[in-house]
Amino acid sequence: MGTRGSLGGLNRATRMAARILDAAGFDWVFVETVGAGQSEVDVHDVAYTTVVVMAPGMGDDIQAMKAGIMEIGDLFIINKEDRDGADRTAMQVESVLQLSMTTGWNPPVFKASAELNTGIDSVVDTIERHRAHLVASGKLDALKIRMARLDVLEILKARLTDTMKQQLDQPAVQAELEKVASKQSDPYSLADVIFEQSWRNT
Repeated sequence: MGTRGSLGGLNRATRMAARILDAAGFDWVFVETVGAGQSEVDVHDVAYTTVVVMAPGMGDDIQAMKAGIMEIGDLFIINKEDRDGADRTAMQVESVLQLSMTTGWNPPVFKASAELNTGIDSVVDTIERHRAHLVASGKLDALKIRMARLDVLEILKARLTDTMKQQLDQPAVQAELEKVASKQSDPYSLADVIFEQSWRNT
């Protein structure tokens, strides 16, 4: 699913699509992002295990990504391990991870190649070990509660946004928008009025 302008690397519907597949009884549900950096990390709020896949030769980019994606990975894969720079990239990732605080799980770094069919078994085994760690530590239940809270919050945000948009389309509000546009009023004051009226009408 395309992101359709949604920030965070995922379509807004991805969260519920994953929940539906989970409810349908699938043992494994894979969620692939459109690509991630410092801010495209919404997958961390959808998946129990976050796998970060990197390409060889990223160099200083790894340091730049530390504030975002490097902090959410439960395991890291250096893909296309047969290419030059794979060993160096793996070492750089490990160096960055050594500086991070751990909470009982140290994210491992693997080199793998889908073309050569190498490293895949280790990745699958580690995903299963991570889930076992979540269960044994009690973190899985806490994760499910946090994700349920986020699911409800996303629904509330979407409904609130729809309600506010409907208010903005009202003729009386259009007149106030013209005042904001001509600097006779300010957007904060108008937003306060719309918000209060919306609550009063519910």
